[in-house]
Amino acid sequence: MSDFTGHNTKNLHKSKNQELPKIQIDLTNPSLLEGLDAYISKRTKILNDESEKLMVELYKEMGASYTMPQNEKDLFEKYRKGYCGNGCDDTLDFLSKLPGLESEDIKKMGVGTDHMYLQQKDLVLDTTYKQFMYAPFITNGTPKDSSSQDCINKIDQLPNIFVGEKKELINTISETLKSFGVKEDIVQDAVQNWKTDVPPSKRVTAS
Repeated sequence: MSDFTGHNTKNLHKSKNQELPKIQIDLTNPSLLEGLDAYISKRTKILNDESEKLMVELYKEMGASYTMPQNEKDLFEKYRKGYCGNGCDDTLDFLSKLPGLESEDIKKMGVGTDHMYLQQKDLVLDTTYKQFMYAPFITNGTPKDSSSQDCINKIDQLPNIFVGEKKELINTISETLKSFGVKEDIVQDAVQNWKTDVPPSKRVTAS
């Protein structure tokens, strides 16, 4: 039986006095990415449910009722808009629970104040990159029109999690948006999120 690194795991069981060997995580492993995507989908729903419960209590104090609209749920769960920071933390949490695997070399990166993602050497792992391709075609979690829905359907076919070199990510987003006829300035705004490496501690907070 192999693990997310491609190594055989039959000798990786831990005895009482033996530590598991540390093995570098292979972020490109399909099984790992499938498990991570399922975990991310679960986490976005949990966070939405927590937000909805909070709003229900607030409205209840005012003598009113509240149900989170489906389009607002979709914005966070389907399009993963605004989830990038949580997505990085949830991904690191997911990876930290894999026995015997080393994740210390995976860094959380951010650009300006708008986007965060993970990086391992030359590899970028981004669980929310598609939100920037969906953005021109949705308003408050709802497709703008039927032609926008067609574009959304095509974006849906792309992997939910990107793992690869940064230039590949930029090219994927740029070429996808251009194929839909998106204006160049909007395309450049989207890819700018990965053009400068700024660790979270160095980011400027918007006032």
